[in-house]
Amino acid sequence: MKKKNIITTSVLSLTIIALAAGFAFNAYAQTEDATALGTMFRGGNSEQRVNLTDEQKIDMEARRSEMDATREEHQAAMQMALNSGNYDTWVQTTTSQMGADARILTQVNANNFSQFVEAHQLITQAQDKFAALGIDRGFGEGAGHGMGRGLHRGLKGSANLK
Repeated sequence: MKKKNIITTSVLSLTIIALAAGFAFNAYAQTEDATALGTMFRGGNSEQRVNLTDEQKIDMEARRSEMDATREEHQAAMQMALNSGNYDTWVQTTTSQMGADARILTQVNANNFSQFVEAHQLITQAQDKFAALGIDRGFGEGAGHGMGRGLHRGLKGSANLK
């Protein structure tokens, strides 16, 4: 019976992590910078991306740092909203960050908000367990963020996001 509980908990944790990664990626994909980045990869002048001036590189790094700071602020605000357990606070925070038409607002409502908070707590517990094992990124944990960071690193000095 204990083995069944471990398997069930593991599957639930991985499902929740994948769901959170999807939310993170969706939130990122709705930003202007992500749209510009997607356009850059779909086409454009590759010579222009490779031959950046030092000023363009500095500007791009500053924009990346600004995006990182904004993301951290948004994560902190969302964490506070979830920790409060207050549905209305969470709705206000989500609306200010993602807009009133954010899909998550149609999926999470006052009736299932407690389950959403519990799922978020399970994600946090899973992250702590991965960290205790010395695993920086769990199996799928942070995939949206990790992909974004990887793109930024890959573009460092080789792309113009303007």
